Amino acid sequence: MDPYKILGLPADASIGDIKKAFRQLARECHPDRTQGDPELADRFKQVRQAYELLIDPEKRDALDRGRARQRAQRNASADAFYRHTGKRPPDSGAPRAAPPPRAGSPGSVPPPVRPTTGSDVHTRCVIDPGVASAGGMVDATYHRLEHVAGWRPGMRTRSTERVEHTARFSVPAGTENGATVCVPGQGNAGQNGGDYGDLVVTVRLAGKAPAVPREARTTPSKETLPLTISVFLAILGGEAEVALPNGKAVVSIPAGTSSGEVLPSKLGGEPGPKFSIQIAVPKGLDLRSRELVQEVAQRVAESR
Repeated sequence: MDPYKILGLPADASIGDIKKAFRQLARECHPDRTQGDPELADRFKQVRQAYELLIDPEKRDALDRGRARQRAQRNASADAFYRHTGKRPPDSGAPRAAPPPRAGSPGSVPPPVRPTTGSDVHTRCVIDPGVASAGGMVDATYHRLEHVAGWRPGMRTRSTERVEHTARFSVPAGTENGATVCVPGQGNAGQNGGDYGDLVVTVRLAGKAPAVPREARTTPSKETLPLTISVFLAILGGEAEVALPNGKAVVSIPAGTSSGEVLPSKLGGEPGPKFSIQIAVPKGLDLRSRELVQEVAQRVAESR
């Protein structure tokens, strides 16, 4: 059974051509219109099976590869027959057609363009521990491939372009440091008009260190590790706990700590590793929060 012949289509038929041919043939031989004709019922079954095969990209690719192998085997057999007998095979009365021109050569026809699903984008996002605990909406800004406006199949221009994009996604309640959140459809655009991939966000909680690299796990007391804290903890001071493979390190954060400062820690009552402080500034503050920050900034400036 050749699905292309059943639907009356060439091998490079588009998805739209396949759907159009199926609708037309299905109307002609649908059991509701053929009054139980067994031949037309069998024809309808073949049409439906051919459509289901060609509309599935993976099944269609497998079919096309098989057809290509069969053609290559037939050509090889004909060549061998001619070399041994000096005659054409019985089923090849006419001279064999010249091979098609190679892609890119004069007279070649570009292969059919099929859309492909875009790849996933992986990024990190620092969020407030309160949002991670209670759940809420968070914005992540990153770069991804997006469809070029006005692009159509057959154009000899790129179908995607790299742009900066901001996605708002939901953080489930109880999200832990280092957890990943998948945001469907917010990844890279697929080539040739294909669907978007997903966005995979690794969550970092302000005040928590990222996972310790494997190479730093052997002698943690001699390493300087990164530690991201919230701007509020840096201003007010307090303690930050960091989970390590051999225990929980506690870092004392003095009030007024700045980014780049290196602070010691305690690990089970003993000196632990040192941490290089990085301060995470919150994004997306509402109007009231901005007013409060401006008020604090003004009071600090007046006190100097």
